[in-house]
Amino acid sequence: MPPRADGGRGAAGASRKKEELQMSERTKKIILWSACGVVGFALVIMLLLIFLLPGIRPQTQSSSVAVSSSSQASSSSEADTRLEDAKSQNSDVVAWLTVPGTEIDDPVVQAADNDYYLRRTWLGESDVWGSYFLDYECHAREVASLDKVSIIYGHSNGDSKDDKNFSQIKRWEDADFAAQNPTFTLRLTDGTLTTWQVFAASKVPVEGENAVYYLDPNPSEETYSALLNTLRAASAQSFDGVEVTSQDKILILSTCTSNDIVRYVLCAKLVA
Repeated sequence: MPPRADGGRGAAGASRKKEELQMSERTKKIILWSACGVVGFALVIMLLLIFLLPGIRPQTQSSSVAVSSSSQASSSSEADTRLEDAKSQNSDVVAWLTVPGTEIDDPVVQAADNDYYLRRTWLGESDVWGSYFLDYECHAREVASLDKVSIIYGHSNGDSKDDKNFSQIKRWEDADFAAQNPTFTLRLTDGTLTTWQVFAASKVPVEGENAVYYLDPNPSEETYSALLNTLRAASAQSFDGVEVTSQDKILILSTCTSNDIVRYVLCAKLVA
């Protein structure tokens, strides 16, 4: 029996359908690979943009600046920490004194009189060198509480400039040293860091006809002006570039000398 004509057409149609399906699968694969290629290319471009274009760099720099600022903030708070630690060990601690060009970088204490810390460390232990102490009538809680004249006392050894404690403030008798170290700092009880500019480094008599009285925290304007003139006139160095008036607040670092009736005073005005 001859084959059926529709049977041949059916086989050919099936073959064509198979070929169409195969072409459709190839087309899908081509489209899929093309899409993958586009996505891959886009990722490469994005990576190039992130790592190579200069416009991205400021973000990295900003991060570095932030870290640096954080480090600086941590560094600037170290003195605060030291002051707070000292206050936690002794409630008489009222400030922290730092004098560049010397080894002076220590707590300042204050008692009910000017005798208690004369031969005691800031921790209250017996010591011939005593400690740095604020005059009992002065105030250092905050800037607003500062008196016209603040006085901090400390021991020294005769006229030595290299021995311990306030012996070293006598280095301001040297013109080059004074020029290189124009200021020192005092961190107040509330943590405020104040800066003081030196205007006189003087030896003044504290007894006799020409005695200089600088222990009054709040003298009258006339007395204060006269005191400032006396301190400047007695200075071992000229600080002509530093103007000081009766409107300024001053800090005096006071110590003894080889002469029992003469004191050495390093005088500075509040500038910041």
